[in-house]
Amino acid sequence: MLSPFILDCDTGRDDALAILYALKKELPMQAVFASYGNTTLNNVVDNCLRVIPLGGGKTPVFIGEEHPLSSHPLYEDVVLPRQEQAGNGLCNVLLPDSGRAGTPLTAVERAAWIDEKARRVGPVDYYITGPATNFAAMLPHLASGSIRRVVMMAGRLGNQWAKMPTPDFNIACDPPAFQMLLESSFEIVLVPVNTTYLIHLSLPEINELEGLDDVARFSKELMIAHCRSFSPEPVFYFHDPSVLFALKYPASLLSTKVSFDANLKSPSFGRIMEVGESEAGRCVYVFEPDDPERAAILADILVTIGLSS
Repeated sequence: MLSPFILDCDTGRDDALAILYALKKELPMQAVFASYGNTTLNNVVDNCLRVIPLGGGKTPVFIGEEHPLSSHPLYEDVVLPRQEQAGNGLCNVLLPDSGRAGTPLTAVERAAWIDEKARRVGPVDYYITGPATNFAAMLPHLASGSIRRVVMMAGRLGNQWAKMPTPDFNIACDPPAFQMLLESSFEIVLVPVNTTYLIHLSLPEINELEGLDDVARFSKELMIAHCRSFSPEPVFYFHDPSVLFALKYPASLLSTKVSFDANLKSPSFGRIMEVGESEAGRCVYVFEPDDPERAAILADILVTIGLSS
Protein backbone atom coordinates (compact mmCIF):
# COMPACT_ATOMS: atom_id res chain seq x y z
CA MET A 1 0.00 0.00 0.00
CA LEU A 2 1.51 3.31 -1.09
CA SER A 3 1.62 6.24 1.30
CA PRO A 4 -0.24 9.46 0.40
CA PHE A 5 1.71 11.23 -2.33
CA ILE A 6 1.94 14.28 -4.56
CA LEU A 7 2.63 13.96 -8.28
CA ASP A 8 4.78 16.78 -9.68
CA CYS A 9 4.53 16.50 -13.45
CA ASP A 10 4.83 18.21 -16.84
CA THR A 11 1.93 16.44 -18.61
CA GLY A 12 3.04 15.16 -21.24
CA ARG A 13 2.01 11.90 -22.85
CA ASP A 14 3.49 9.48 -20.34
CA ASP A 15 2.64 11.78 -17.42
CA ALA A 16 -0.98 11.51 -18.60
CA LEU A 17 -0.81 7.73 -18.35
CA ALA A 18 0.77 8.02 -14.89
CA ILE A 19 -2.17 10.17 -13.76
CA LEU A 20 -4.70 7.77 -15.26
CA TYR A 21 -2.96 4.79 -13.68
CA ALA A 22 -2.99 6.44 -10.25
CA LEU A 23 -6.68 7.32 -10.53
CA LYS A 24 -7.87 3.97 -11.91
CA LYS A 25 -5.77 2.11 -9.32
CA GLU A 26 -7.22 4.39 -6.63
CA LEU A 27 -3.77 5.29 -5.35
CA PRO A 28 -3.65 7.94 -2.59
CA MET A 29 -2.67 10.83 -4.89
CA GLN A 30 -3.33 13.99 -2.88
CA ALA A 31 -2.58 16.63 -5.53
CA VAL A 32 -0.95 17.26 -8.88
CA PHE A 33 1.66 20.02 -9.02
CA ALA A 34 2.02 21.29 -12.60
CA SER A 35 5.39 22.34 -14.01
CA TYR A 36 6.78 23.48 -17.35
CA GLY A 37 8.75 20.76 -19.15
CA ASN A 38 7.46 18.59 -21.99
CA THR A 39 5.34 21.54 -23.03
CA THR A 40 4.54 25.00 -21.75
CA LEU A 41 3.07 25.44 -18.28
CA ASN A 42 -0.28 26.56 -19.71
CA ASN A 43 -0.51 23.39 -21.79
CA VAL A 44 0.54 21.24 -18.81
CA VAL A 45 -2.17 22.71 -16.58
CA ASP A 46 -4.80 22.31 -19.30
CA ASN A 47 -3.74 18.70 -19.93
CA CYS A 48 -3.89 17.83 -16.22
CA LEU A 49 -7.35 19.33 -15.92
CA ARG A 50 -8.60 17.31 -18.89
CA VAL A 51 -6.92 14.00 -17.99
CA ILE A 52 -8.00 13.85 -14.33
CA PRO A 53 -11.78 13.79 -15.01
CA LEU A 54 -11.22 11.20 -17.74
CA GLY A 55 -9.86 8.96 -14.99
CA GLY A 56 -12.86 9.71 -12.79
CA GLY A 57 -10.93 11.90 -10.38
CA LYS A 58 -11.21 15.35 -8.80
CA THR A 59 -7.60 15.68 -7.70
CA PRO A 60 -6.63 19.33 -7.19
CA VAL A 61 -4.18 20.82 -9.69
CA PHE A 62 -1.77 23.44 -8.36
CA ILE A 63 0.10 25.62 -10.83
CA GLY A 64 3.83 25.75 -10.19
CA GLU A 65 6.92 27.10 -11.94
CA GLU A 66 6.92 28.31 -15.54
CA HIS A 67 10.72 28.41 -16.06
CA PRO A 68 13.87 26.93 -14.49
CA LEU A 69 15.22 28.66 -11.40
CA SER A 70 18.00 30.23 -13.48
CA SER A 71 18.94 30.37 -17.14
CA HIS A 72 21.27 27.69 -18.48
CA PRO A 73 22.28 26.43 -21.96
CA LEU A 74 20.37 23.14 -21.82
CA TYR A 75 17.10 25.01 -21.36
CA GLU A 76 17.75 27.00 -24.52
CA ASP A 77 19.20 24.13 -26.55
CA VAL A 78 17.05 21.18 -25.42
CA VAL A 79 13.90 22.21 -23.58
CA LEU A 80 12.55 25.08 -25.67
CA PRO A 81 12.99 23.21 -29.00
CA ARG A 82 11.19 20.19 -27.53
CA GLN A 83 8.31 22.38 -26.38
CA GLU A 84 8.02 23.83 -29.89
CA GLN A 85 7.77 20.32 -31.34
CA ALA A 86 5.43 18.89 -28.68
CA GLY A 87 2.11 20.17 -29.99
CA ASN A 88 -0.32 20.31 -27.09
CA GLY A 89 1.84 17.91 -25.08
CA LEU A 90 -0.59 15.03 -25.62
CA CYS A 91 0.54 14.33 -29.18
CA ASN A 92 -2.29 16.65 -30.30
CA VAL A 93 -4.93 14.22 -29.06
CA LEU A 94 -7.82 16.33 -27.75
CA LEU A 95 -9.87 15.69 -24.63
CA PRO A 96 -13.03 17.54 -23.57
CA ASP A 97 -12.67 20.68 -21.50
CA SER A 98 -13.34 19.77 -17.87
CA GLY A 99 -14.64 23.18 -16.88
CA ARG A 100 -12.22 23.15 -13.96
CA ALA A 101 -9.38 25.54 -13.27
CA GLY A 102 -5.97 25.05 -11.71
CA THR A 103 -4.96 26.98 -8.59
CA PRO A 104 -1.86 29.18 -8.88
CA LEU A 105 0.35 28.79 -5.80
CA THR A 106 3.72 30.33 -5.03
CA ALA A 107 6.51 28.09 -3.75
CA VAL A 108 5.76 29.29 -0.21
CA GLU A 109 2.07 28.47 -0.62
CA ARG A 110 2.79 25.02 -2.07
CA ALA A 111 5.09 24.25 0.86
CA ALA A 112 2.44 25.42 3.32
CA TRP A 113 -0.15 23.19 1.60
CA ILE A 114 2.16 20.18 1.94
CA ASP A 115 2.86 20.97 5.59
CA GLU A 116 -0.87 21.16 6.33
CA LYS A 117 -1.54 17.93 4.43
CA ALA A 118 1.23 16.18 6.37
CA ARG A 119 -0.31 17.29 9.65
CA ARG A 120 -3.55 15.57 8.62
CA VAL A 121 -2.38 12.40 6.84
CA GLY A 122 1.24 12.08 7.90
CA PRO A 123 4.39 12.68 5.84
CA VAL A 124 3.76 12.43 2.12
CA ASP A 125 5.87 11.01 -0.67
CA TYR A 126 6.74 13.36 -3.53
CA TYR A 127 6.96 11.91 -7.05
CA ILE A 128 8.61 14.01 -9.76
CA THR A 129 8.08 13.04 -13.41
CA GLY A 130 9.22 16.40 -14.80
CA PRO A 131 11.86 18.95 -13.76
CA ALA A 132 12.91 19.34 -10.13
CA THR A 133 12.12 23.07 -10.29
CA ASN A 134 8.89 23.05 -8.27
CA PHE A 135 10.53 21.06 -5.49
CA ALA A 136 13.72 23.12 -5.41
CA ALA A 137 11.71 26.33 -5.17
CA MET A 138 9.83 24.94 -2.16
CA LEU A 139 12.86 23.56 -0.36
CA PRO A 140 13.61 26.56 1.89
CA HIS A 141 9.98 26.69 3.03
CA LEU A 142 9.15 23.05 3.80
CA ALA A 143 8.69 22.05 7.43
CA SER A 144 10.86 19.22 8.69
CA GLY A 145 9.11 15.85 8.42
CA SER A 146 6.38 16.91 5.99
CA ILE A 147 7.85 14.84 3.12
CA ARG A 148 8.91 11.25 3.67
CA ARG A 149 10.97 10.79 0.49
CA VAL A 150 11.33 12.09 -3.05
CA VAL A 151 11.05 9.75 -6.04
CA MET A 152 12.23 11.24 -9.36
CA MET A 153 12.49 9.98 -12.90
CA ALA A 154 16.07 11.10 -13.62
CA GLY A 155 19.46 9.97 -14.81
CA ARG A 156 21.33 8.12 -17.52
CA LEU A 157 23.63 5.88 -15.52
CA GLY A 158 26.63 3.85 -16.65
CA ASN A 159 26.17 2.38 -20.12
CA GLN A 160 23.19 4.61 -20.86
CA TRP A 161 25.40 7.68 -20.57
CA ALA A 162 28.03 6.03 -22.77
CA LYS A 163 25.38 5.39 -25.44
CA MET A 164 23.86 8.87 -25.19
CA PRO A 165 26.18 11.28 -23.30
CA THR A 166 23.56 13.94 -22.60
CA PRO A 167 21.39 14.51 -19.52
CA ASP A 168 17.92 13.02 -19.57
CA PHE A 169 15.20 15.58 -20.26
CA ASN A 170 14.06 16.10 -16.68
CA ILE A 171 17.58 17.05 -15.58
CA ALA A 172 18.17 19.10 -18.74
CA CYS A 173 15.21 21.29 -17.77
CA ASP A 174 16.90 22.52 -14.60
CA PRO A 175 20.25 20.99 -13.51
CA PRO A 176 20.70 23.47 -10.60
CA ALA A 177 17.30 22.45 -9.23
CA PHE A 178 18.31 18.80 -9.36
CA GLN A 179 21.54 19.64 -7.55
CA MET A 180 19.48 21.35 -4.83
CA LEU A 181 17.42 18.17 -4.48
CA LEU A 182 20.60 16.10 -4.09
CA GLU A 183 21.91 18.50 -1.47
CA SER A 184 18.69 18.30 0.55
CA SER A 185 18.22 16.06 3.59
CA PHE A 186 15.38 14.04 2.06
CA GLU A 187 15.61 10.37 1.20
CA ILE A 188 15.86 10.20 -2.60
CA VAL A 189 14.86 7.43 -5.00
CA LEU A 190 15.98 7.81 -8.62
CA VAL A 191 14.20 6.01 -11.43
CA PRO A 192 16.80 6.24 -14.22
CA VAL A 193 16.32 6.05 -17.97
CA ASN A 194 18.18 2.72 -17.74
CA THR A 195 15.03 1.30 -16.14
CA THR A 196 12.26 3.13 -17.97
CA TYR A 197 13.64 2.63 -21.49
CA LEU A 198 13.13 -1.10 -20.99
CA ILE A 199 9.38 -0.68 -20.31
CA HIS A 200 7.88 -0.01 -23.73
CA LEU A 201 5.66 -1.16 -26.58
CA SER A 202 6.23 -0.94 -30.32
CA LEU A 203 3.57 0.46 -32.65
CA PRO A 204 2.55 -3.03 -33.92
CA GLU A 205 2.10 -4.15 -30.30
CA ILE A 206 0.02 -1.07 -29.51
CA ASN A 207 -2.18 -1.67 -32.54
CA GLU A 208 -2.98 -5.13 -31.18
CA LEU A 209 -4.30 -3.73 -27.89
CA GLU A 210 -8.02 -3.63 -27.24
CA GLY A 211 -10.06 -1.63 -24.74
CA LEU A 212 -13.63 -0.46 -24.55
CA ASP A 213 -13.84 2.44 -22.11
CA ASP A 214 -12.84 6.07 -22.64
CA VAL A 215 -9.57 5.73 -20.72
CA ALA A 216 -8.48 2.78 -22.85
CA ARG A 217 -9.45 4.47 -26.11
CA PHE A 218 -7.65 7.69 -25.20
CA SER A 219 -4.55 5.81 -24.03
CA LYS A 220 -4.31 3.79 -27.22
CA GLU A 221 -4.91 6.85 -29.41
CA LEU A 222 -2.24 8.76 -27.47
CA MET A 223 0.34 6.00 -27.87
CA ILE A 224 -0.39 5.58 -31.58
CA ALA A 225 -0.19 9.33 -32.19
CA HIS A 226 3.14 9.46 -30.39
CA CYS A 227 4.57 6.61 -32.43
CA ARG A 228 3.32 7.98 -35.75
CA SER A 229 4.12 11.65 -35.32
CA PHE A 230 6.50 12.19 -32.41
CA SER A 231 8.73 9.12 -32.07
CA PRO A 232 11.20 8.02 -34.77
CA GLU A 233 11.47 4.36 -33.60
CA PRO A 234 8.33 4.09 -33.43
CA VAL A 235 8.08 3.03 -29.77
CA PHE A 236 6.12 4.27 -26.76
CA TYR A 237 8.13 4.35 -23.51
CA PHE A 238 6.28 4.16 -20.18
CA HIS A 239 8.78 6.39 -18.40
CA ASP A 240 6.53 8.25 -16.00
CA PRO A 241 3.99 5.54 -15.08
CA SER A 242 6.96 3.35 -14.12
CA VAL A 243 7.99 5.89 -11.47
CA LEU A 244 4.87 5.02 -9.46
CA PHE A 245 6.17 1.46 -9.04
CA ALA A 246 9.50 2.32 -7.42
CA LEU A 247 8.19 2.03 -3.87
CA LYS A 248 6.21 -1.12 -4.69
CA TYR A 249 9.41 -3.11 -5.25
CA PRO A 250 11.62 -2.28 -2.26
CA ALA A 251 13.97 -5.19 -2.99
CA SER A 252 14.82 -3.49 -6.31
CA LEU A 253 15.86 -0.22 -4.67
CA LEU A 254 19.65 -0.37 -4.69
CA SER A 255 21.58 1.89 -2.35
CA THR A 256 24.09 3.83 -4.43
CA LYS A 257 26.36 6.83 -3.98
CA VAL A 258 26.23 9.32 -6.83
CA SER A 259 27.88 12.58 -7.82
CA PHE A 260 26.41 15.22 -10.12
CA ASP A 261 28.28 17.39 -12.59
CA ALA A 262 26.85 20.91 -12.22
CA ASN A 263 29.76 22.63 -13.99
CA LEU A 264 28.33 24.55 -16.95
CA LYS A 265 31.65 24.31 -18.83
CA SER A 266 32.09 20.59 -18.31
CA PRO A 267 31.50 18.19 -21.25
CA SER A 268 29.53 16.01 -18.80
CA PHE A 269 27.39 18.87 -17.46
CA GLY A 270 24.18 17.39 -16.04
CA ARG A 271 25.54 13.87 -15.62
CA ILE A 272 24.72 11.66 -12.63
CA MET A 273 27.62 9.28 -11.98
CA GLU A 274 27.82 6.37 -9.57
CA VAL A 275 30.91 6.71 -7.35
CA GLY A 276 32.72 4.58 -4.80
CA GLU A 277 32.05 4.63 -1.08
CA SER A 278 35.24 6.57 -0.38
CA GLU A 279 34.45 9.28 -2.95
CA ALA A 280 32.45 12.45 -2.45
CA GLY A 281 28.80 12.10 -3.32
CA ARG A 282 25.26 11.62 -2.10
CA CYS A 283 23.69 8.29 -1.10
CA VAL A 284 20.45 7.60 -2.97
CA TYR A 285 18.36 4.60 -3.94
CA VAL A 286 18.21 3.61 -7.62
CA PHE A 287 15.22 1.64 -8.90
CA GLU A 288 16.50 -1.33 -10.91
CA PRO A 289 13.76 -3.95 -11.36
CA ASP A 290 14.64 -7.21 -13.07
CA ASP A 291 13.07 -8.53 -16.28
CA PRO A 292 10.06 -10.26 -14.65
CA GLU A 293 9.35 -7.14 -12.57
CA ARG A 294 9.50 -4.90 -15.64
CA ALA A 295 7.11 -7.24 -17.45
CA ALA A 296 4.78 -7.14 -14.45
CA ILE A 297 4.93 -3.32 -14.35
CA LEU A 298 3.97 -3.04 -18.02
CA ALA A 299 1.17 -5.58 -17.63
CA ASP A 300 -0.19 -3.79 -14.57
CA ILE A 301 -0.20 -0.41 -16.36
CA LEU A 302 -2.04 -1.80 -19.39
CA VAL A 303 -4.64 -3.74 -17.41
CA THR A 304 -5.31 -0.78 -15.12
CA ILE A 305 -5.94 1.64 -18.00
CA GLY A 306 -8.20 -0.97 -19.61
CA LEU A 307 -6.02 -2.34 -22.41
CA SER A 308 -5.31 -5.97 -23.25
CA SER A 309 -3.83 -7.92 -26.13
